[in-house]
Parts: sequence; C-alpha cells; structure tokens
Amino acid sequence: MTSYMRSDLEVAGYVAGYLLDTRPSETCIEAVLDVAPDFVALFRFGRILPLDERMPYVVQTNYRPDAEALDPYAAVTGRVLYLVHDPRSLISEALIVRGVPVEERSRTAIKLIGRLDASDARGKGWQNHVQEWTSPDRVRTRFRGLADLRVIRVEDLQRDPAAVLREVVDFLGLPEPVDDARTQRAARDWTPDKVRESNLMTFPPGISDFRDEPPPVVVPDALPTFEEIGEEVEAAYQQKLRDNAEFAALVRQFGYES
Repeated sequence: MTSYMRSDLEVAGYVAGYLLDTRPSETCIEAVLDVAPDFVALFRFGRILPLDERMPYVVQTNYRPDAEALDPYAAVTGRVLYLVHDPRSLISEALIVRGVPVEERSRTAIKLIGRLDASDARGKGWQNHVQEWTSPDRVRTRFRGLADLRVIRVEDLQRDPAAVLREVVDFLGLPEPVDDARTQRAARDWTPDKVRESNLMTFPPGISDFRDEPPPVVVPDALPTFEEIGEEVEAAYQQKLRDNAEFAALVRQFGYES
C-alpha cells in the first residue's frame, strides 16, 4: 500500500482495526506493526519485514517502486494498493504541516505547484510517483509476481470509510470472506481522531533525539482552497494543466479536474 509524500496512517489504521478487531485504546503499536506496518515505523523500532509465515498482508510506504529498500520484498509482492490524493489538497496540507505563515503561503504554494511534475536530482513529483505506481506495466517491471493493482482515492475513503475499507479488505485477498460487521466496527473505532486520542501511533524518538522538532500538527478537515490562498495560486495550477498534457491526463483520470 503506497501513496505520495506521506504514508497514510489513516488507511493503515482502518486496516489494522479490521485485522485486529480491537479499539485503538486496547491495542499496542507493536500489534499494529505486526499486521499493517509502515516501513519507516518498523525501522524506527529496529525491525524489518519478515519474509516467512509472519509476513503481514499489507505494508505501507511512500517510496517509489524502484527504492532500494524494497529490493528484498519485490519477489513476494502480489498486490499493490495505491492511495491517490488530489495534488491541490497535498499542497494545501503541506502549507499547514510546514507551518507556512499566511502571508507566505501563496509564494510557497506556487513553488510546490512547480514541483508537481518534477523529475530531477532534487526528487520526483506527484506526477512521476502516480505514474510509476498506477501503470500496471511499470509496476510489473519491478514486482514480477504482481497479480493485481488497485487505486483508491483518499477522498472516497474520507467520505465513506466503511465502504472503501470493505473494498480494500476484499482486495487484500484474506483467507476468510470480508466480515461486514468488523468493517463497520473498524470504520467507527479507528477514525484518525480516535487513533490520535489513544496515542497509539507514538513512535520511539529515533533521530528526533538529536534535533529539535516541532510538535506534530493536526491537519484540519477543511483545507484552504487555492482560491482562498490566492487567485495567483489557482492561476499557476491551471497553467500547469495547460502546459503539461501528461499531468492533466492524470488529474482527469482520477477525477481531480474540478
């Protein structure tokens, strides 16, 4: 399970809630990492993914498919679930998470829009990441045993978590049929707010011990739109759509044109 810029702990929380069939307050982080781990979280606990019978059904990452860290697992990856985000919401969220002052948000947003289709030494943008993970031919080049690929819009998950969680669990190909009652419980009990309140997703400090880091930012449900940030921001985004046909095609493909 993968997405651009960040791992989707929201999705992993719902999946873990279904697999464990517990509430966050009754669960430890080690149990979550056993069933729906995140690569970086595992590393912070000094763990790696097992390749024996303890191997989990789902692993989440925001790495690109060709990341060296995925090398040991390429042969055993049978399904890829990609969580796609509206690129506009990712930029708006980045402004909040980075604590960009209101008076600087327009300038910063325009810079981030310029990086959406980046593919250079400074890194890959949204366009490249989405293309690499959602093209079956490209993904199979990396994961030779790929049996299926599914793309989920994170906005659909937020609108109807139970329905999307059921689709995700069905896609994972668990030995037993999807349990709708468990799906409803997980959707009810593992909302981002309830997971946050439980302090379940508290990780060891790791490298944070050696540097000052700001406290985590709670991203509001309603993010500022490009128009609210500044008319020039929306104009820059529309110009990107006009200038880059591949980027515009991806935006349309996943329903983000409006």
